[in-house]
Amino acid sequence: MCMNVIDRSQGQLVDLNIEHFPTNDLIQFLAQGDRSSQLKRLQISHCYGSLHKSWSDFLKKAPLLEEITLTFTIISKEIVADISRYCPMLKSFTYNNNGWKYSIGKSSANDFVIAVAKGMSQLLNLQLTGSEMTNKGLQAILDGCPNLESLDLRGCLNINLGNRCGKLCKERIKNLRLPGDSMEDHKVAPYDSSDEDDYDTNYDMWYDALTESSDDGYAGLVAEYQSLL
Repeated sequence: MCMNVIDRSQGQLVDLNIEHFPTNDLIQFLAQGDRSSQLKRLQISHCYGSLHKSWSDFLKKAPLLEEITLTFTIISKEIVADISRYCPMLKSFTYNNNGWKYSIGKSSANDFVIAVAKGMSQLLNLQLTGSEMTNKGLQAILDGCPNLESLDLRGCLNINLGNRCGKLCKERIKNLRLPGDSMEDHKVAPYDSSDEDDYDTNYDMWYDALTESSDDGYAGLVAEYQSLL
C-alpha cells in the first residue's frame, strides 16, 4: 500500500513517515527513478532490521532532504557519512533512542555523534535523546555544528554540563533541552520495565534480521552488538 501511494505521488513526494514496517525492499523502491527527488522530510520509526543494503542508494536520490527523524532505528556512522555526503540541504537530524533497553556503550555513542558533527556542520536542529555519549561527543557537536539553534539532550545521562561544555551550550544554543528535563511532551515514551516481553521480542526480531545481512560493510556493527546477548 505504501509503495502504491509513493507511485501515485508521481515524483512529488515531499513528506514520508514509515513506522514499524520499513524494509530494504521499500527503501530500494524509493531509490528507483525520481520517486524521492522532491522528498524533504523522512521519519522512520521502530525499524528492528537492517536498512543498510539500500540506504545509500536511497540517499543519492534524495538530495533535497531537510529533515531526517530516526526513532528506535539503528544506523551506523558510515550511514551518517552518506547522509552528509548526499543531503547537503539537511537542517534537522533526530536520532532518538530514549529508553532503548540495550546499550551500545559510551565509546560507540561518541563515535556516532562525532560522525554527525563532522558531516552535518549545517545543522540547525539536533535531537539525540537517550544517547550514551559523554562530554567528548558533546564537545564534538559544539565544535562541528556552529549554526545549531536547537539541541535536545534529554536522557543523555553521561554528560556533565557543569563545566565548559555546559557553559558553551547555554551561551550558543537558543533552545536547549537538558538531560534531566521532562519527557512529558516527547512523542516517544521512555522505556517501561512492564513492557519487558515486548522489548525482548522486538529486539530478537531486530537482531535476527541484522545477523542475516550479507553486507560485508555491516559486519563490524553485527559483531559489536553480539556482546549484547
